[in-house]
Amino acid sequence: MMDSYALDDLSIGSMAEKLGVGERWLRELFQKQVGASPKSILISKQLDIAKNLLEHSSASVTDIAFSSGFQSLRRFNDAFKTRFKQAPSAFRKNPSSESLLHLQLSYRPPYAWDCMIDFLKKRAIEGVELVEKNTYQRTIAHGDIYGWMKATHGEKNKINIEFSFNKSANILDFVARLKNMFDLDADPMAIETILKKDKKLKPFLEPFKGLRIPGSWDGFELAVRAIVGQRISVKAARTILGKIVKTCGTEHNLPPSAKLERFFPTPQAILTADLSKVGLPVTRAESLKALASEVIAERIVLDGTADSEETCKQLLAIKGIGPWTVEYIAMRALRNPDVIPVTDLVIKKKIEQLQLNPDSWVPWRAYGAILLWNIVLEDKV
Repeated sequence: MMDSYALDDLSIGSMAEKLGVGERWLRELFQKQVGASPKSILISKQLDIAKNLLEHSSASVTDIAFSSGFQSLRRFNDAFKTRFKQAPSAFRKNPSSESLLHLQLSYRPPYAWDCMIDFLKKRAIEGVELVEKNTYQRTIAHGDIYGWMKATHGEKNKINIEFSFNKSANILDFVARLKNMFDLDADPMAIETILKKDKKLKPFLEPFKGLRIPGSWDGFELAVRAIVGQRISVKAARTILGKIVKTCGTEHNLPPSAKLERFFPTPQAILTADLSKVGLPVTRAESLKALASEVIAERIVLDGTADSEETCKQLLAIKGIGPWTVEYIAMRALRNPDVIPVTDLVIKKKIEQLQLNPDSWVPWRAYGAILLWNIVLEDKV
């Protein structure tokens, strides 16, 4: 939440209100659990992003200051000097000459990057996403910010990110979305410790060490993917999504190296588009428009900052959206690590054949689901 609202000058009072707790109690919880105040944690996040950009990009110090969430250059300089004992300009020894911006994001090893890339490649939407040479790239849009990003697995437990925007943007929000997409905050050893309690599942963990939950750049986009994918194959869903993008996805100029041309449609574009020729059943197209209407009115929030259980109830209330779709959205967009699509036929059959006990996977059942999707058993499954 702090990452998502960094440029809105989020106060401890407004954050406590969003969480439904008292301001004093929230301060006490921060001090007890983290050992620091909410404000100092946010400043630390902002400075980490600024340091990353100073090391890996050609952006000016002023642009970096505001993109990192600071409200003035003076505040940024003062905070940077306090933390790193030198001025931002002095810290930058070898600034990049490239026009693209660069970031390196850390993760706790191990990381099953090949599994992540394979998952994304099978679902990549033509014109919006591209997976090649073990890298993932896509167009990105948020409000009036448009751009492009490419992720590559690097050395020393890092994911290398190249990106460009049409204007200065909230880099903390961008990083928060990337962390969600690639599940970079996961603790794979803690997850494995719990999953090992299921003795029948334990033998399958070794080949998939560091398995992550593929997240999403945008919650609405993921929900559209889930609705389109109901009761059809991944390949068929990908084809229909490509047609939807061509029908109402906007075009923007991108770097020639991007090899991409369109942005995923906004809720407004889906709501007003003619979806009669994209291959969707009429009822499913109506579900998409109903969802778009709820998101536009902000009655449904799909960025993971709203209450997950309540959001799932709201989604189920939309005609044409069933339990599988809601579970899938909760797992990949709402960031709930304990959701398992129990109605998924593949998962259901594998649980039965292997005689697994998903209740023993709590609170990491979503990781158990991802593992089952990766496990290849005999044809009878």
